Amino acid sequence: MAEKICGIYKIQSIIKPDRFYIGSSKDIQRRFRGHKRNLINKTHHSHKLQRHYNKYGKEDLVFSVIDEFVFISREHIIIKEQFYLDQMKPYFNESRFANSRAGVKASMETRKKQSRKSKGRKKSPEHRRKIGDANRGRKFDKKFGLKISMALKGKKRKPFTDEHIKNLSNSKKGDKNPNFGKDMTEQIQKLTALNTGRKQTKEQCRATSVRMTEYWATHPHRKHTEEERKRCGRPQSPERIAEIKEWWRLRKENGWISDKKAQFRERDENGRFKKKGKS
Repeated sequence: MAEKICGIYKIQSIIKPDRFYIGSSKDIQRRFRGHKRNLINKTHHSHKLQRHYNKYGKEDLVFSVIDEFVFISREHIIIKEQFYLDQMKPYFNESRFANSRAGVKASMETRKKQSRKSKGRKKSPEHRRKIGDANRGRKFDKKFGLKISMALKGKKRKPFTDEHIKNLSNSKKGDKNPNFGKDMTEQIQKLTALNTGRKQTKEQCRATSVRMTEYWATHPHRKHTEEERKRCGRPQSPERIAEIKEWWRLRKENGWISDKKAQFRERDENGRFKKKGKS
C-alpha cells in the first residue's frame, strides 16, 4: 500500500503554463483521483478547469506536489494552502479562500436547485436565534449598501396581505418593541437637530409630491370626497351629544381650555363640530 502524501499540490496546463490550480490534502494521491474522476464526469467544481479539460483533454494537465509536509491538523493544511493562494494567484481556483466557496458565483441552475430545496423548510427557534445573534450589530460598508440600493431601484415589491400587516403590527407591540421602556429623549433631540433647517431640492419636492399623489390615490385610508362624506356621515345620538357638551362645559369652567378653543369644539344638533363663525 502506497504511503499517504500530505501537502500542497498543483494541476497545471502544458499549453498555457500560466494557468494552474492549487489545492491541499492529507492524501494527495486520493485527491488526484477525485479530480480526474470529476473532470471525466464533467462535474468538477472549478468551471474554468472543467472547460479547459473539455477543450484540451487530460493529456494537457500535469499533476504535481509543490510542498510536502507532515500532517498536524486540518487547520494547518488550510493555512498553508491560503499562503500559496495569496502568493501564486492560480487561474483555475474560482475562490481565493482556502476551504471556502466565498466569492464564487453560483449558476442560475444551481440557484434554482437551492431555492427549490429551501422552500417550505422551517427553521427552529434556536436556529433563528443563532442567526439573529450573528447578525445583530453587524455593519455594512457604504460600498456594499450602495450596491444593494442600486440593485433594488426600480423594483416594486408585492403589496402586503392583511394578515401580513397584522403580523407585522403584533410583532412590534408592547414589550416586543425594541424601544419598549427606553428613554428616547436623547434620540429625538438628535433627530430634531439633524433635520432642523434641512431643505429639499426642487427635484426632491417634485418627486415626493408625485409619489404621495399616487399613494393617496390608491391607499384605503385616502381622503374621502364630499359625496362619500355625506353618505358615510352618521349623526350622534341625543344622549351622546349631551354628554359631549357637558364634557366641554366642564373643561371650560375649570380653565382646562380657552374660550377661543371652545368655540371650535361646539357641536350642532347632529353631533358634528361647528366651524368658526357659524351658529
